[in-house]
Amino acid sequence: MEEKKYTLPQISRDQVRKNLSKGRAFLKILEHGSGPDIHFAWPDTSHTRNRLFRLLRKCYGMQVALLDRRKRLFRWSDRTGHHWKIDMDRMSGFTRLATGRLSRLEQKLIGQIRRKHPNIQLITPVRMFPRNFDGGLLGELAHFIKKDSRGLQSISARYRQKGTKLFMEDIRINGRKINRQINLSPYANC
Repeated sequence: MEEKKYTLPQISRDQVRKNLSKGRAFLKILEHGSGPDIHFAWPDTSHTRNRLFRLLRKCYGMQVALLDRRKRLFRWSDRTGHHWKIDMDRMSGFTRLATGRLSRLEQKLIGQIRRKHPNIQLITPVRMFPRNFDGGLLGELAHFIKKDSRGLQSISARYRQKGTKLFMEDIRINGRKINRQINLSPYANC
């Protein structure tokens, strides 16, 4: 199987700022419970899921937490029995459910969170990102969203890692395939 080659188009700081502005507006819509169904797929193999998990935590600020019945979030880094008091100026409210085949590292972390908060009925594992990452991601996706009579109903894409670079590929808007990829590296912290 031939490996895909990735070219890194240069993204100016001005373009990054524009993407962040456009993406933050889209993010506010999602945070208020409106907007399309969004699904971002992870790699198929265990090894590549573990690599992606490490990259997202280290360079993109991903936090893993467990949600209880009262919609409170608990992390491993929180004091036992105390929920996460999220700084919404820094963290995005676009919460992703951790579903499907999780990385071994994520499964281990989820188990640690459950053991750290044994008296809390923790139900749903979730992933959360900083506002800048989600703003950049959504701003990049906005380039492909066309206004049509059906409106925006669904977005899907697949994470792809190449070394320390992160991409989104296999992008679909309302089921329509977009033959482009998104370079998320300008939104990394390392």
